[in-house]
Amino acid sequence: MSPLRFLTDAEADAILQAVKEDGCTLREITTNQRRPKLTSKEALGRRCTSHPEWGQEVMALLARNAETAKLRKLKAAGVLQKRAMTHCKRGHEFNETNTRYRPSTDGTGLFWRQCKICERDRQQNTAPLMKPEQLKRVKEALRRKIPSSQFAQGYAVGRPRDAKADKRLKLVDIVTYYRQRRLDPEFDQCVRESLEGEVERRARRRINKNSEEVYRQVRKILPSYIPDEIKYEIAGMVIEAWLQHRHRGKYFAKRDVPKVLKAFLADYNRMFPTKFRKFGDSLLVSLDEQVFDDGAATRGDSVSRGLWDD
Repeated sequence: MSPLRFLTDAEADAILQAVKEDGCTLREITTNQRRPKLTSKEALGRRCTSHPEWGQEVMALLARNAETAKLRKLKAAGVLQKRAMTHCKRGHEFNETNTRYRPSTDGTGLFWRQCKICERDRQQNTAPLMKPEQLKRVKEALRRKIPSSQFAQGYAVGRPRDAKADKRLKLVDIVTYYRQRRLDPEFDQCVRESLEGEVERRARRRINKNSEEVYRQVRKILPSYIPDEIKYEIAGMVIEAWLQHRHRGKYFAKRDVPKVLKAFLADYNRMFPTKFRKFGDSLLVSLDEQVFDDGAATRGDSVSRGLWDD
């Protein structure tokens, strides 16, 4: 095992001069990129540890040189000039609603701006139409009530939220699909007929999916002594409020269930009061109940006279 190598004072002075006067970066002094290699990263780190003041000065200069080199590369690539542009080449303004940021494919980690208006115009005017055989397969998929997100984008029905698109499921590109609808009235009518009732079907699937989650939350939060049938009733009240986005006059979302579940239980108890008294095991009786079959007196009349008329 070779011993650790430490920089000499002369080598350290040469590195400091290259960084301060020549503007060399860390890559340039540790590789043979622009000039002969001066040191390695390991030896540079050991010198910074043994000589903190020297290391602090060198690292600050390296950070400055790295930023300068980055700006130099951006300027050479025309990035700085493009960043200063406020409109696309067709005169559309780059604002929040009309700008899409796409990552570059050259590995630099940069993003480039794209005008949404130009992109939409290009897709509407240049996207190809479907071929006869392709059009036939798409119509068959519409007849079978397969959503366009599956045959035009590759997202299977019932997929997890973070699932990626499956290209094998795609029958047509999404841009071609929408252009075919715009230019082919017969195909557009076929799509409209297929979409009839789709809103209701999606809502039904959404309710079925969320009802199970809501019921699990209700069972987890409510006390165990409450019967399951009452928990089902409360879960139904929660789902109804969630669909209307209102509960007791305030906005209600599914994430609010743990906070307001006691309020739903109180609403249920007001609508369906218990059959037994709070203390004891005797049944509750109504004050409006008729006392005798041949009279009109009620329990409430008897109690009021018995308590207050004496």
